[in-house]
Amino acid sequence: MTANTYGRMLYLRRKQLGFSAAEICSGICSLSTYSHYENDEIRPDLFTMSVFPERMGLDTSHINFVCSRAELLISAIRSEIQKKILAGNFHEADSLIEQYKAVRINHGSRLHDQYVLLQRGIIAEIQGKYHEAAALFLEGMSLTNVSLSSLSSRYLLSRQEFELIYRYSRIQLNSSSEFQVIYNYLSYMDDSDLLKKKYFAVCAYHIAELSLNERDTCSAFSYVLSGISYQQKIYQIINIDRGLSLKKKIINFYNRCLNDEEDNILEHSLIVKKIFERYSVSFSSDIIKLSKPDLIRYQRNSSGITQEKMSEDICDVTTLRRYENGTLDPRENILNKLMNKIGVNCRDLSSDRTALMIHDVTIIDQIESSIQTRDYEKLDRILEPELCQNSNTDSVQFSGNLKLIAKYGDSADDKTVFHFTRLIKLSIPDFDGLNIPESAILNETEMELLNGLAISYQYIGRIDSAGRIWKQLSDYMDKCFVVNVGKIKYRILVNYSNVLGLSQKYEECISVCIKGIRMLCSDVTQNVIYNFVFNIGWCLCYKNMNSENRVKYKKGIRYIDAAINLCRYFDESKSSLDTMITTRKMLADKL
Repeated sequence: MTANTYGRMLYLRRKQLGFSAAEICSGICSLSTYSHYENDEIRPDLFTMSVFPERMGLDTSHINFVCSRAELLISAIRSEIQKKILAGNFHEADSLIEQYKAVRINHGSRLHDQYVLLQRGIIAEIQGKYHEAAALFLEGMSLTNVSLSSLSSRYLLSRQEFELIYRYSRIQLNSSSEFQVIYNYLSYMDDSDLLKKKYFAVCAYHIAELSLNERDTCSAFSYVLSGISYQQKIYQIINIDRGLSLKKKIINFYNRCLNDEEDNILEHSLIVKKIFERYSVSFSSDIIKLSKPDLIRYQRNSSGITQEKMSEDICDVTTLRRYENGTLDPRENILNKLMNKIGVNCRDLSSDRTALMIHDVTIIDQIESSIQTRDYEKLDRILEPELCQNSNTDSVQFSGNLKLIAKYGDSADDKTVFHFTRLIKLSIPDFDGLNIPESAILNETEMELLNGLAISYQYIGRIDSAGRIWKQLSDYMDKCFVVNVGKIKYRILVNYSNVLGLSQKYEECISVCIKGIRMLCSDVTQNVIYNFVFNIGWCLCYKNMNSENRVKYKKGIRYIDAAINLCRYFDESKSSLDTMITTRKMLADKL
């Protein structure tokens, strides 16, 4: 069993946490079935696949899953259901739910039934039908044998399961002492746990509001501070206005005020909240999805093998063509045979960077944080020898990218361009240093490398080349099924918007920033939000600098002020903060 398989990931993470296999699969599948998953003998469906990592606190956004046409269809319907609910189109949402029930796959059906009950419960809750909503949530919980009374530090829940419990508790539990079990459950978790990132702050503020209703201001204040502190720690802006408003309300009892920094962030978090509300048009997919047709077509083209040769002794060429155009879905054994024909292990394709993530579950966050804050010394320290031992292509590319970033930092030369290009060509041999092949299926590491190459081009003065690569990556995220590859998608869009703004392409820059904000709406952390807000403000100022439209110019200044306070509040890069402050002063002087 290789390190880069789904089963290996489950096994290593489970052992790391000290859980039994029975605890991981309880309510989802039998122990024997789960053992087949861990041993890579059976592949679960797309939705079952995500449950086990989530129960162990892992964010599945770093994992690629190969899925069938049916799974892609179901995932698309899920996205549409959530869009309709968000827009308040409950009748259309209900029609889509019925459609979802008709096309769902049989394997893992209880998870699909659970999803249906959750969405119908949410609709009922929004409509004020609380008794009906509670009953639906409770029924959904029963499908995987989860309950509020069983919550403890060793109780494992997926996002869907916790969402059911949380929403049920919010309706049914009317006192802070009753809701304490939810708060305590999240408190037990490591700060990097997916559920804690998503729910801890909102639970802290909810129990604070219950405590205030009970006139227990001391406890309320403690809960509020815990929520605010955690949000600052993980760079989360969503709901920070709720926390600061509660803090302001409590300290007013004691004739005290928020400090200036908190007042500023409260004011500007409300601006950001309006931005989120304006541009939040959809939810991102829960899982990165790789379709079988795209996989077969891309791998065959990359290997230079004809359809006739690839199908030989496996299926007829007409059938292969149907696989590639998506009109026919290959069975798992056929897919494996086709991939093996060209020397590709399909199991290895289902997880990108998995071995590294399991080595240390916090390391991905550490790496992303050090890159975001330009702390290259910290990045160099992270590069432990054991992280670079694997010789497979993904590992060589991943460690090579980090070594280049740590070595060159905020500089580059022709050698940097050469090294990035060389690493990219290991997996994309047709890459010519500028143009990404249209057939390419990019994983997270490859996107990191392409971003690094573009940055290198920018440093050596090849701005057009840098912008061209970033545009291709931006377009790729629009058309491709891979939309959730860690934080790199934000760095790409930030860099691309910077180039567009400096090139006086103001409307294009704002459009790219809006795309980034839409993605951030459904992320658990938003530390890069200040980049997009600043760039929108910068564009509004420069676009209207020589016009009579003072209103939009002043709006641009307000956006820049919001960006500055967000950057300061979340302790982002000092160099970024200084640059924004200097720019703001210059623009304000012109006003």
